[in-house]
Amino acid sequence: MNCADIDIITASYAPEGDEEIHATGFNYQNEDEKVTLSFPSTLQTGTGTLKIDFVGELNDKMKGFYRSKYTTPSGEVRYAAVTQFEATDARRAFPCWDEPAIKATFDISLVVPKDRVALSNMNVIDRKPYPDDENLVEVKFARTPVMSTYLVAFVVGEYDFVETRSKDGVCVRVYTPVGKAEQGKFALEVNVLEEDCSNSP
Repeated sequence: MNCADIDIITASYAPEGDEEIHATGFNYQNEDEKVTLSFPSTLQTGTGTLKIDFVGELNDKMKGFYRSKYTTPSGEVRYAAVTQFEATDARRAFPCWDEPAIKATFDISLVVPKDRVALSNMNVIDRKPYPDDENLVEVKFARTPVMSTYLVAFVVGEYDFVETRSKDGVCVRVYTPVGKAEQGKFALEVNVLEEDCSNSP
């Protein structure tokens, strides 16, 4: 699978209805941005679950999962964590088959400081305190439609938003830098108009 700037700690595969098999090694091909997982025996074909524990970096390369500098209304410099995965940089945030033709659904959960906004492709379905640190929360998002890895997105930072509902009752939000919610109103109107028009007979 594809993997760049990531260290895998453990990996295992559990065939559906069978016992978990732990990987015995990780062979990084850094030039090709790939990693091969080794298992003690041949894996059976069919459905299963691949679990990977890994550590990555919040880089400053403006690709993958990276730091984005901004200035608060009071003039203080701060950083948000944002993604840019197109065309093949999701591999810098998580090990995956990072080719546009390969598609999957994604169940995204983020552990973030409780005073920050966490965004992803889908709506938030759960937000709860993180058990290991009272300053963190775990934010879980709804499952995405089937899509390529380059369309996955997540953001952690300080944001304001404006929102309204479409004629069909769909909540539409536009997020803006803190203190600039008024500047999001035009984008909100355009998005709601597009939502309403796309649902017209």
